[in-house]
Amino acid sequence: FFYYCQELLVKYKHSQSIGMISGNNFYTQNPKNDHSYGYSIHGGIWGWATWSSVWSDCISQADILSEKNVEKLRIVLKNNEQFKILLKQVREINANELDSWAIQFAYTRYINNLLCIRPAVTLVSNIGLGHDEAVNTKGDSGYYSSFYKTNDLKIPLLNPPKIVVDIKADNHLQKMQYEVSFIYRFIRILGRIKPFINKIFLNVKC
Repeated sequence: FFYYCQELLVKYKHSQSIGMISGNNFYTQNPKNDHSYGYSIHGGIWGWATWSSVWSDCISQADILSEKNVEKLRIVLKNNEQFKILLKQVREINANELDSWAIQFAYTRYINNLLCIRPAVTLVSNIGLGHDEAVNTKGDSGYYSSFYKTNDLKIPLLNPPKIVVDIKADNHLQKMQYEVSFIYRFIRILGRIKPFINKIFLNVKC
């Protein structure tokens, strides 16, 4: 993962279209080529890298919720459910009702047309999945982690000949995350209440 990030941070340092290098591949089908990575409008944040200039520009953007930017978001996502959810979250962040750098970073990448580099395989795992002490993943119960096993990339990296978004993979990801999101949310709710149920049964036994 670190070699992959180091190589691509150098290669795309002056690119005007790349905003993030992700260590996650949440597309469940194998790529049809031997390239080490591809391009996406989305970016998994379990392990990632970017440049200080990109980070500072995104996080400090003042007119984040202007009508122009909201319309940019709608055009880029092409998924009404994702658009509504993300816009609601960004408004909550703007009103100090939600604290999430990941959501703000994603939003500003979308409206600035910055792509993410996605590896051919998932290189990193999230050690917080299913753990009670985690903040956002303690209710996972293995749902996410069961899909995304880590693997290795061959060295040296095989670069794609040009920057082209894998639309099929992006559409698949959006469909999986938002059109069936009620299933995932239900499983996460079960995961969150599981510790309390266990405590109740423990107290009953005692």
